[in-house]
Amino acid sequence: MDSVITIGLIGLFIGTILTIIYFLPTMLTKWRASTLGLNLTYGQARTVTKDFCNKKEFLLTVKEIWFWADIPIEKLTNHFNAKGDLTNLRDGIIEMKQKNRDVDFPTLSTFDLAGRDLKEEIRKAETKNWVFDITTD
Repeated sequence: MDSVITIGLIGLFIGTILTIIYFLPTMLTKWRASTLGLNLTYGQARTVTKDFCNKKEFLLTVKEIWFWADIPIEKLTNHFNAKGDLTNLRDGIIEMKQKNRDVDFPTLSTFDLAGRDLKEEIRKAETKNWVFDITTD
């Protein structure tokens, strides 16, 4: 009987440790995002945690981007990890939406990663019948 209790206690201990290590960081990210007004699903919070993007600036910028466009969190975390910032991308998305254009995330992301000012590139593209050209300066 004592061995059953011991095995049960060991199982409970291992389960508690695994829960703390695996679920707690994700739940903290989900809670932190909700305090900033961003409602993440568990899967989205897991992606943010796994990609180390749980900074306040990232979460607030994602909230603003999602107001204008539905871009998957995986793409935003990848872009954030490549660039370290989403503000230029956010500004480009807002500019496209204000001009009643569909957001082409791959194009905007490419220009942002190339170091271009997205607002300026969108204005240039507007004068060229919405043709984006990465080779021009």
